[in-house]
Amino acid sequence: MDTLAPAAPTIVAAADNVGPIQTPLTTSGQVTDDATPTLSGRAAANATVTVYNNGVSLGTVQATAAGDWTFTPENALDNGSHTFTATAVDAAGNLSEVSAGFTVIVDTLKPVAPVIALAQDDVGSVTGALTSGQRTDDTLPVLSGTSEPNARVQIFEGQALLGTATADANGNWTIPLTTPLTNALHNFTAVATDAAGNSSDPSATFSLTVDTQPASSTGSGLGGG
Repeated sequence: MDTLAPAAPTIVAAADNVGPIQTPLTTSGQVTDDATPTLSGRAAANATVTVYNNGVSLGTVQATAAGDWTFTPENALDNGSHTFTATAVDAAGNLSEVSAGFTVIVDTLKPVAPVIALAQDDVGSVTGALTSGQRTDDTLPVLSGTSEPNARVQIFEGQALLGTATADANGNWTIPLTTPLTNALHNFTAVATDAAGNSSDPSATFSLTVDTQPASSTGSGLGGG
């Protein structure tokens, strides 16, 4: 008669199958925008594994003959921290100890739209920081602004992606443009994507008129360079 409890199962990863960031979560405490992440782990061969979320049973699944198992919650998880644990029951009915916890932080909320605050003009006799609506003779201005801390920020003109940067811990970011702008009015927007893969709404438009033509003798000159 088998009265030996099987070894406690392990939870080794959670699969993120939602949004633009779909990398496996292999370390406890990571963030995901997938409200039904698929957990995977190891247990005794053919054992029945029960998965718990913060101590509440979510359901059971049978491990394979090799001891592998996967489990996907039937119902979407709330936003917040979820610590998963598991137990295993072998064919003889012996119950294992509870596994170590594996924490997943669910975040399905989009970040606040970023702000494009300034464009730096470094060309010509007049240089400095420009606000939206000004003119410049710098065809490669450096845009800067704020967003959610540590978010990935992308600058667009229409549908064209012009640059990407990661905001610092205070939410500040700087993106130098690398493709020269033409002499024309240019309207930029920014989108922020957080660590979970949630993307913000576009920022308010930031406009610059690029003019590299020499000023006429009666002209008033450029507003920024």
